[in-house]
Amino acid sequence: AQGPDAKRDAGAALHLALDAWFSQPASDVRAALTALRGAMDEPTAGLLAPTTRQPRDLPHMERIVEEYARVFPREQDYFRVVRNEAYVEATIDGAPEGGFRWCAIVDRKIVLPDGSAYIMDTKSTGRYFDESFAKLSSLSDQLIGNVAIERANGERCDGFFLDVVHIEDRSQVVKPEHFRRHGPVLVPEWRIERWAADVQWTLGEIKRLEAARGVDKPWPLYHNWAYGRPDKTFWPFYEQPVELHESLKKGFEQRPWSPKQVAEERRVLRAMGKLSE
Repeated sequence: AQGPDAKRDAGAALHLALDAWFSQPASDVRAALTALRGAMDEPTAGLLAPTTRQPRDLPHMERIVEEYARVFPREQDYFRVVRNEAYVEATIDGAPEGGFRWCAIVDRKIVLPDGSAYIMDTKSTGRYFDESFAKLSSLSDQLIGNVAIERANGERCDGFFLDVVHIEDRSQVVKPEHFRRHGPVLVPEWRIERWAADVQWTLGEIKRLEAARGVDKPWPLYHNWAYGRPDKTFWPFYEQPVELHESLKKGFEQRPWSPKQVAEERRVLRAMGKLSE
């Protein structure tokens, strides 16, 4: 987990480790670590000298998984996991201009003893969890959309929980207070309706941009980071003239992105990790 995609890759590996962790009713940190190592493609751990270790490399992520297991042992979870790292999709009805298809990869769905059901989403982040973090997350389009899919499929879903993992990149220190669970965040029906209207408007804008500019030219860049920040690997397309874009594109692999395929690849990786135990 080094280089420009270190945070993304380490985050994906952590999700696979927690997939293994929540797949069993009892604590099994060995299974979680096996999944982590398989995802990071480093079957042996702890071989790097302290002076050469990098943020979010395998030893760092191992310490995070081990501490997570100590802070949140499965035996003390007051909920039941009914779905884990699953691809879901549905037609969202009720938007002003008709229904639309929506999909997601849900970290997990949980049910509490009173029968209420929630999406639980893990966020690995360099930010500390505070009041501002909680407030912004309570308005998450991603998580409101996850709730909308559940309800559109006729399943109960009252809202969501945040499973926050703070990652200290500078010191690489791992402390119990770096792990927080926030919720439940209840999602009333009016919020689903507003989300659906907003998504439908955005999809319409995407269609208009595709028709006007196509997919090979940069689209408008809005300096509103709360609603979308361009991936840093695409900055050259904004910084360099269109005449250079064809040569820039040669440095990228171009293929469709399929959430369903990503979910299946994660499932296969987890299975391979368990086979290597």
